[in-house]
Amino acid sequence: MMYRGDVSSREVNLAVSGIKKQNTVPFVGWCPCSFKCGINSQPATAVPGSSYASTARSACMIANHTAMCQVFQKVNQNFDLMFGNRAFVHHYVGEGMEENEFTDARQDLYELEVEYANLAFDNTAEGESMTAQ
Repeated sequence: MMYRGDVSSREVNLAVSGIKKQNTVPFVGWCPCSFKCGINSQPATAVPGSSYASTARSACMIANHTAMCQVFQKVNQNFDLMFGNRAFVHHYVGEGMEENEFTDARQDLYELEVEYANLAFDNTAEGESMTAQ
C-alpha cells in the first residue's frame, strides 16, 4: 500500500493491524499475510482542469486476488468485440505489429484467466473441506 499526504506511520500500522485483526480479508493458508507499506509525505497533485479533486491524503493498493479472473474475462470479451470489428487494428499493423500478435496476447490472457479460476476453485474447495472437518 502506498500512502500519500499527511499520514503518519502510526496511522498506517493501525490500519494494517485492524485489517489483520478483523479477519475480513480472506488470505490463503499457504501464503503469509503480509503488507508492504510506503509513505510519501507529499500530497498527490491534480492536473488543473481535470476531474480529479485535490486531496490531503490518498492511498493506492496493489493486490493479487483471484477476483482478477473476472477482470481478465471482461477484457477478453471487450477484445473479442473490438477485434471482431477490426477496431483500431490498422493503427497497430501500420506501426509494424502483426495481427497474429493480437490473438496470441488474447490466448495468453485467457490462459491466465483459467489459472486464476482454478486457484479460486481450489481455495473454495479447500475452505469447504476445512469447515467440514
